[in-house]
Amino acid sequence: MASLKRVTQNTRKTINVDEFSFIEKQIDRATSTFMDQFKLVIQIVTALVVANITILGYAIGTKTAGMIYAGALVPITIIYVLYVASQFMTPIIYTAVNLENKYSQKKNDFLISTFLSYVLSRDYLNSLNKISTIENPDERFRKLRKLGFPIFNRRSFQIALLILSLEELVLPFLLHYYFGWQYF
Repeated sequence: MASLKRVTQNTRKTINVDEFSFIEKQIDRATSTFMDQFKLVIQIVTALVVANITILGYAIGTKTAGMIYAGALVPITIIYVLYVASQFMTPIIYTAVNLENKYSQKKNDFLISTFLSYVLSRDYLNSLNKISTIENPDERFRKLRKLGFPIFNRRSFQIALLILSLEELVLPFLLHYYFGWQYF
């Protein structure tokens, strides 16, 4: 059986063609799954933003202050969607980065590593690499859960959404008492 040589962390490791094919498929699947999930999250958040604008537009059009209360749930829902997406995306990103590092030559740039370094920071990529060196699987997965996926877990973004939600809770009260809008 033919075999291929790949550089792995300062040592040479020979892997057979079937193993290489499996690894290649894993990297491809991890990358495409990540991209699909990322697109899905963007679509869900876009739909929620449109829903919030529709609710606010209806409330303004009918001068019904109470409708705005329903809009207050949208930013909280966005935070929840982003949190859940983060939990699903982290292991996929970790798998792709781990395989890229394990079976590639360090002088090459690869899609996921480059994306993470550019969009987030090299520190996040280094954290994933450090986690991959942990021998104990339970400890490794505990650290991975704790790390999360920071694109969707930025505190400033979450705080802005919470402020928007609080604003939508206060606004109906103000519109009702100062401008005479009906509640429902």
